[in-house]
Amino acid sequence: MAAVASLAGAATASAAPYTVLECSSPFGAPDASSFDTSADHYLEQNRCNSAGAFVGLTVTHSAAQTELDRQAGWAFSAPDGTYFTHADFKAYGNQQDAHVPQLYMRTQGAGDFLIGSPDPTPQFFDWNSQNNGGVGSQLVIQLKCRGVSAGNCGRGDLAYVGASDIRFVVEDAAPPSVLGLDGSLFAAPATYVKGIKGLALSASDRGSGLAGYNVAVNGQDASTGTFGQCLVSDGVPVALVPCPSSGLGAVALDTGQAPFQNGLNDVDVCVSDFAGSETCAKRQINVDRICPVNEDRGVTKLAGVGFNRKAPSFGKRVKLVGRAVGSEGEGRRNVRVCVTQSTGPNGQETLIGTPKTNGKGHFEVKLARGASRSFRIAAWQGDTAVSKRRTLLVKAKPKLAVRPEGEIAEGHDVRFLVRLNPPITANHLPVRVESKALAGWVSVPGCTGQANVKGLYKCKLHFPEGSGGVRYRFRAFAGVGNDGYPFLRGHSRVLAKMVRH
Repeated sequence: MAAVASLAGAATASAAPYTVLECSSPFGAPDASSFDTSADHYLEQNRCNSAGAFVGLTVTHSAAQTELDRQAGWAFSAPDGTYFTHADFKAYGNQQDAHVPQLYMRTQGAGDFLIGSPDPTPQFFDWNSQNNGGVGSQLVIQLKCRGVSAGNCGRGDLAYVGASDIRFVVEDAAPPSVLGLDGSLFAAPATYVKGIKGLALSASDRGSGLAGYNVAVNGQDASTGTFGQCLVSDGVPVALVPCPSSGLGAVALDTGQAPFQNGLNDVDVCVSDFAGSETCAKRQINVDRICPVNEDRGVTKLAGVGFNRKAPSFGKRVKLVGRAVGSEGEGRRNVRVCVTQSTGPNGQETLIGTPKTNGKGHFEVKLARGASRSFRIAAWQGDTAVSKRRTLLVKAKPKLAVRPEGEIAEGHDVRFLVRLNPPITANHLPVRVESKALAGWVSVPGCTGQANVKGLYKCKLHFPEGSGGVRYRFRAFAGVGNDGYPFLRGHSRVLAKMVRH
């Protein structure tokens, strides 16, 4: 599975606590690690879940003498990405011949913090990070040679230390990671998917381990799963890392059913650890839920897809044409082709037509009059498709009205009303009125401006005394700026007016 670097995603920021119980009958102590610096003068025994009497973790001495500062015992280390904030446990011990039972918490801020030195009567000890040296990294239960005047410790047959019923509160500061997303659901970004598709994921966690994953589509849950069994009893973990540190997940999703929608879909894959932290990775996919499906017709591509008019003016009829062909370029007949029109920024589409190819593989669709727009043309065979995208660019053709009707007397005004072609995508769309008399086309003074929210623009031109005897022609231009108006630059029908003396 390919790792995806951008999948770090959004993660919960604060540490999350969880409680762990170890060496409490009948559960063992899977995280207890023994140590011995005395050349095996001490004996460490783990009898947390032994068949006989439950005595917990113990250390005894078994040599004639032991050098100063030698020790042996048991240690519980906070997993990578975590730390201890609380620990309580039952402990007992006996000091003899300078062998001393000791209970330590190694902290991240103040070194080793001595919790206590137990006596033969079992008692509970309690440590917390708030007033005992800061957060903890390791709990140590040990028997240590502290020495006498001669420097070494004696036989100490009755020296021992033991502990059981150990409870930790662990803070998990490391959110899980989504390492990779793969599967047939995630085709190339420009490709549409259809039918049942697979999603595969890989994840890891440095703290409490992976508890599970959730797949949401467009904000609605679509599938959930786990990465394996967690070591939990009655909701309480019995290991410091109760859940798997890494894992794989796989689901099959039917893109033809909700919450999938036709067009662009948001897919959020979230993984959570046992402590409750969550990390999500987001992908976007295009789904086709409106096009018909053919059996295998041997179509390998769509050729010659385009329009029978290039940049038509608004109102002109246009056909979208093309040909479905096979591997040798031969036309494939009786192929149902799907033509959709984009209707929104998030991949929304409207089905325009589903023409069937003729004997030579040709197809055509008559398009409604309208603005510039984009089309998707696809021929599905099973759950795969050959497809093309085409954009029809349409020239604006605004309507121009000139008043008064008939000839215009010099010394009077002529009034212009320009009506833009729908859709009116914004207020203040630019408009310009031009005139032509003896010379070429020029802008009418005072008639370059912006249409209102209804797509209307008004202006006027005054013909002074002595300007008569000339025939004028007028036209209005729209689509003259990069303003989101879905038309190329185009002009109205030309209107002629005679100015008389």
